[in-house]
Parts: sequence; structure tokens; C-alpha cells
Amino acid sequence: MSINLVEFAEKTSPIPVSDWQKQFLSKYEQAQKENKQLLVIPPRNVGRKMILQIIEDWNSSGELKKYRCSCGRLLGRFNGQAEVKCPRCGKMNVIGLGYRKLDKDEWRTKYQQQPIKIKE
Repeated sequence: MSINLVEFAEKTSPIPVSDWQKQFLSKYEQAQKENKQLLVIPPRNVGRKMILQIIEDWNSSGELKKYRCSCGRLLGRFNGQAEVKCPRCGKMNVIGLGYRKLDKDEWRTKYQQQPIKIKE
């Protein structure tokens, strides 16, 4: 029994999938089965990148992908989620989580506005 694209999106998405996104995914899956091309111009701010990432993950769900550390070392081939420590630099690499949720401290350090420095 295979899983359809909407169920896959609901299981792998970090946020709830909206009705528009569910409708788009079901039409995409139907067009793919019939070998048709689906052209869509989505409105702004509807999670386009997230949906495209979900479709890409669904299409390549049976393939192994190569992953490298930021230092260039090949970590291996993976299908799914993993945490791998690089033997060269010691960095912990998170694999398969395209949309990792940030905790409060990470969010503050990444997105908090820094004070403006005025040169005198």
C-alpha cells in the first residue's frame, strides 16, 4: 500500500498543510499519473518553497542522497533523517530536516536586530 502525496505532506511538513496546498498537491499527483504538465501561479506567502521541497522529497523518497559536511568531507549516503558527526571537523550535521524549527535562543541569535553603531 503506497502513500499519496497529501498524506506524505501532512506527515513530513513542519507546519499544518493548508486546504489550498492539499488541493494543489492532489492535482499535482493526478497530473503526474496522467503524464500531464501542471502550471500554477500561486499567490504570495502561501508556503511555495515548502510545498516544492515536499514534492522534491516525495519524488526522490526511494533514492539515496550523498551528503557532505561544510568542511567538504563526505558523510555518506542517506535516505531519511540522521544526525552525523563529522570525523574531520567535529560538527554535528542534521540530515533530512529541510525545515528545522528553531528554538527561542537560536531564533534570537539569528533574527534579532543588532543595535546600529554610529561612527563619531
